[in-house]
Amino acid sequence: MLTYRYRAYGLVIASDIELRGPLPASESATVDVDMAQGAVPDRLGTIEASKRHWQANGRELLLEVPEVGRFHVGDGRTVRYARAAEAGDEAIGAFLLGSCIGALLHQRGTPVLHGACLAVGGKAIAICGKSGRGKSTTAAALVERGARIMSDDLTVFGALDPPTVVPGYPQSKLTGEALVRLGESDAGLRRLDEERDKYAVPRGDVFADRETPLAAIFVIETGPREEPIIMPIPGLDTVRALIRHTYRPGYLVRSRLEAYFRACDRIIAHAPIWAIVRPRSTDSTPFVVSAIAREIDRIVPGALTKADDA
Repeated sequence: MLTYRYRAYGLVIASDIELRGPLPASESATVDVDMAQGAVPDRLGTIEASKRHWQANGRELLLEVPEVGRFHVGDGRTVRYARAAEAGDEAIGAFLLGSCIGALLHQRGTPVLHGACLAVGGKAIAICGKSGRGKSTTAAALVERGARIMSDDLTVFGALDPPTVVPGYPQSKLTGEALVRLGESDAGLRRLDEERDKYAVPRGDVFADRETPLAAIFVIETGPREEPIIMPIPGLDTVRALIRHTYRPGYLVRSRLEAYFRACDRIIAHAPIWAIVRPRSTDSTPFVVSAIAREIDRIVPGALTKADDA
């Protein structure tokens, strides 16, 4: 029985377990996706891409997560899971809202980047980067300056002409170190990741709950430079940057690549993409935050406080 209904990433999701983070949806809302325990095949009939723990084609994903369970995502509409004996609802829910929702969005033809998204002065600002690059910490620091959060880990597009971003749900995932930097405490927060010391931080008071036009994309990279730098990404490198920072790019199987490239072309036609290259060996978070704040201030003058801090 699908007891719970939520809304996130432009979708109404029905689930048989409680999901931590998404906002509730009304009982009258039309369900786009249903997630429930059920039969999961041992193997897909057609395989276009695969790695050790997953197989995919244009309509399906089969995912195995040791000590958590097995998941099948189909036709951009259904997720079925077979729970490992030791797995609780929170572990299952983390993959339903992560890898499974990413695969489902790809199946629906929806561009999705691995990045946080902020709303500033009626414009959406995406901050992309691989895990550990500081996306969530940077986004949280910009919220302190007046931005509102749209999503923490996935930037999901709605329309493409011009591109808009749909809201995720009001939660940030921050490390204990990031919380200290922001002057906050981990007291009472739900711990998400023992190894990386991450916590779920409720953000309902600063959540932007509406579809918003995209204004810019920032990509945080690391490199051998001694000093951080911000620079526009030129020409065809913009498409490569979007593909590189697509959420779960391996799930983008060959049969869907052409449509995805076209979607990327439409995104970059409307929004500049900036690269911020930070040193691997030193913490340059203040530079990253200030550099993005200055560019935002050029897009939406006066929308942020302290935009010119060095």
